[in-house]
Amino acid sequence: MGCHCLCVGASLKSGKTFRPKGQQAPHVVLTQRANKKMPIMLLLRCLFEIWHTVKAKGPAGLEVLSYKFASDLENLFDGLDVRKAKASIEQDRLKILAEIAADIGHAQLALFIKEAFVSSTEIEARQALDAATPPTTNPDADPDPDVSLAAATACNKAAMVAEAAGCWDKAHAFNSACFKLRCKVLGLDHPDTLTSMKYEASYVSSEGNDVEAERMERQVLELRQKVLGMDHPDTLTSMGDLSVTLNLRGKHKEAEAMARQALQLQGKVLGIEHPKTLDRLSCLAQILDRQGKHGEAESLQRQKVQLEEAVSGSEHPRTLMSKGLLAITLDNQGRLEEAEGMWQQLLELRCKVQGPKHRLTLNGMDHLGMNLQRQGKYDKAESVYRKALALLRDSLGSRHEDTLDCAGNLADCLECLGKEKEREELLQSLPTPSSSEDESEEEDSEEVRKWVGKGEEGESEEVDGMEEEGESREGSDEDSEEGSDEDSEEGSDEDSEEGSDEDSEEGSDEDSAEGSDKDSEEGSDKDSEEGSEDDKGG
Repeated sequence: MGCHCLCVGASLKSGKTFRPKGQQAPHVVLTQRANKKMPIMLLLRCLFEIWHTVKAKGPAGLEVLSYKFASDLENLFDGLDVRKAKASIEQDRLKILAEIAADIGHAQLALFIKEAFVSSTEIEARQALDAATPPTTNPDADPDPDVSLAAATACNKAAMVAEAAGCWDKAHAFNSACFKLRCKVLGLDHPDTLTSMKYEASYVSSEGNDVEAERMERQVLELRQKVLGMDHPDTLTSMGDLSVTLNLRGKHKEAEAMARQALQLQGKVLGIEHPKTLDRLSCLAQILDRQGKHGEAESLQRQKVQLEEAVSGSEHPRTLMSKGLLAITLDNQGRLEEAEGMWQQLLELRCKVQGPKHRLTLNGMDHLGMNLQRQGKYDKAESVYRKALALLRDSLGSRHEDTLDCAGNLADCLECLGKEKEREELLQSLPTPSSSEDESEEEDSEEVRKWVGKGEEGESEEVDGMEEEGESREGSDEDSEEGSDEDSEEGSDEDSEEGSDEDSEEGSDEDSAEGSDKDSEEGSDKDSEEGSEDDKGG
């Protein structure tokens, strides 16, 4: 067949990457880039070779290079679809795709590629943090601001990809690193720093510290109003974030008023079908549902599901999130059979699209178990809980909050079934806070925090006093990309790019790390929705 190359959505690219001395190069390199003439997309180098590499070596045999990418990585991650691969020879394309379907399946191959994507951005971030760390021979030396910003961009990318993969502990650690670096170099009132602070507040909220989240979100909103203006989409996003936190803290009237104002302004500025406007719609629906206004909440959730399906498709993670929130609203109304059907459908779709171990997949499985238990279908609920608990232990560890919540639900179900012995055995098997058993996800997050320096004494005071420090780098984002993208793309085509692209990308990587992080949250707003099924739902 020859080495005909397949790609997703665009022409082929090859690239080089910085890797530590002694590290073996991966068998296959996946490359993604931005192109001003086409939407952001994922580019795959030789799908046939990728397929056989993951069969032989697993995702560890792949590497994803993310040149020129700093924003919208979540949408790119979620939208990866092997079936959309293109090739210069259509017969080869169809044959390879058919062979993959008969072997491991398109969805499983996409999940392997996503796993490699997470690992690659993490490696990139750690290397960048190393470069930004003063040498041990001169620990008091001030790091180069450009190197620090490159590390911030790499950490931001790692955080976005980790969150898209459901690795929220790791995402929080990398975002903390990004926030800290941007505070030191850019100052607290820089738009990029405020974006990192917005995400930091959302992670803090998901960990249950709503008081601190409210403080941070009020600060972000105040600074964004001052720096960007009241009608700026990012300012309105902050209003939505704060409204959800206020509702969680029982400040319902203020929360609802703020959410309605944000939705009205967002729709006026961006239009009703824009992802940011849909996020505001969801925020208001969650606030109303929590107040017991289930009818209006359901109407808004159904409107959002309909719009998400029209804009993103029925299997897009945003659409699945909307359906999950609607199912929660139905549960809250006592319409359990209707909600059960939605949870069953969601579980099937999430296993296919996001994978059986994705945190939202497992969260939905736990919700299904609770639904069945409320209906008195205890045997079915037990089966669902046991499957969810096994997967949670494997993916998040036995001491993770989600795992312990699921174990508690299973214990309640066993009590309803009269299985007291099994219930006691389950409760006795739960780890104590001092347990020393191996927890891979927790260890990974702790390792990241070691690199990040998270938890340093006085760090919060340092951040609070940053407003007057650091030079603004406004304009550098666009300037760094303006010429390099177009120059690197001119004259390229699907069959003749292989030689020319290495040169163009090798030089552009440094630029992209420095300033291309335009994460103004367009289209990839890591709003309150991402964790809402855990934190604001059941």
